[in-house]
Amino acid sequence: MAIAKKARDNLEALAGEQGKKLGELVLAGKEREALAAQAQADARKLAKPDYAAANRLLQERAGGDPTQAAELIIDQELGL
Repeated sequence: MAIAKKARDNLEALAGEQGKKLGELVLAGKEREALAAQAQADARKLAKPDYAAANRLLQERAGGDPTQAAELIIDQELGL
């Protein structure tokens, strides 16, 4: 009986420790999720000027050879 009680107590301790670690992992996952969402929001905010420039380039695109038109637009954007 003493061996069985000791084994049960050991299993209870291990289960408790496992539950605690699982809770820590869940919390860490939620923190990473929040950080990733903030990083995405920051990236969108930082990318807005680039998207605006790209849209401007598309609107300025002239007829003719697309390669030449793209080269001209890029040169204009770079100030060349």
